[in-house]
Amino acid sequence: MKDSTWLEQQLNEFNAVITNSHLVLTSGKHSDGYINLRVLAGHVDVLYEIGEMIAAAIDERENEIENDISDGDYEKNIVIVGPETLGRTLAEFTAVAGGFTSFAWCDMKKDSEGNDIAEWNPKLNFAEMIDGARCYIVDDLLTTAKSVKLAKQLIEATGGKVEGVVVVVRRSQEVTAEAADVPWLYALLDVDGFNTWAANENEPCVLCQALVPMKLRPGHGHEWVKGHPDYPTTS
Repeated sequence: MKDSTWLEQQLNEFNAVITNSHLVLTSGKHSDGYINLRVLAGHVDVLYEIGEMIAAAIDERENEIENDISDGDYEKNIVIVGPETLGRTLAEFTAVAGGFTSFAWCDMKKDSEGNDIAEWNPKLNFAEMIDGARCYIVDDLLTTAKSVKLAKQLIEATGGKVEGVVVVVRRSQEVTAEAADVPWLYALLDVDGFNTWAANENEPCVLCQALVPMKLRPGHGHEWVKGHPDYPTTS
């Protein structure tokens, strides 16, 4: 079984760690660094190993749950759920590597009022699988837990129960299970040291003030610059 040292080596080999930059995170905050786990997409061997690591963490958690309750109350009807984009791939690899029978993914969209929501693909039967199931959310990067919270709301609205969350990388250990509003949270690797700014009047972005070029991708810089057309950018 691979460990956090192996995972850190993979991130370095794939140049997944971006530093001394200017990016926009999913939360809307600005940062000088980013972990671009999407560079792993398509690399089956690496994703399978990561799936095994996630599955092992879930199995250990399941053993704790099983030991804490009576046998008659324990049901192992588990669905691994991944939010888009890379989360959906991780959900599949985790289910296969760990021998789980079901996995699902949810899309991240905006409703008619412009609010962020999670949604099942209407062409697939994920909602039926989730109803009455115990679920674990898996995702690539945890920054503010926004995607996790939206996925949790969707799962519960569909009749499922969220037992916990496993992420590949957590940007800050301050984002705990309590902060994510889940009963259990586990990160394969914790990476601290990045600076973030809310980029508003109360917490202005020092990079914006210095006119440090905005990186369009990865992250959401390509969307941010639409409202700031005169700001300098970089690819």
